Amino acid sequence: MARGGPVDRLARDAAAISTPTETPPVPAGDHVACVHCGKTVARTETDLCGLGFRCRACSDKAELDELTGAKPDVADHLVAEDRARFAEQGKRLALKALGVGALLFACGSVLLVFAPSPAAFKPMLLALIVVFAIGGQGYARWRRFRVRPSNAK
Repeated sequence: MARGGPVDRLARDAAAISTPTETPPVPAGDHVACVHCGKTVARTETDLCGLGFRCRACSDKAELDELTGAKPDVADHLVAEDRARFAEQGKRLALKALGVGALLFACGSVLLVFAPSPAAFKPMLLALIVVFAIGGQGYARWRRFRVRPSNAK
């Protein structure tokens, strides 16, 4: 059982050192499957990204999307384990912010009932700021790095 309070647990989470994961193994054959479209192509006609091999058409599409202003998926060059770890960290951050926001909102509600004054709205306002600012960052990180079935190995 872990010792210490919530601050100690947060400090351990923040100070956790992660080891980098390995790159995808190089296949023995001359043909590989594209991690985006699934098409089998010659290995010489592919680019190596973090999720595996990507065919020329998918690489060209990614480059065109970047040139036309679409937001590139920079995380494509991370392996699935790293993406999953980053997504999990974002999800935990969003849930923690939601919990802190709910606690602050409850405190504000109690203050409003027992000591009605304009100061009772301050914890509620702080709750909204925590949920939208910090929780929004976690949610955005989760959405960006989650491993979708279409690009998982």
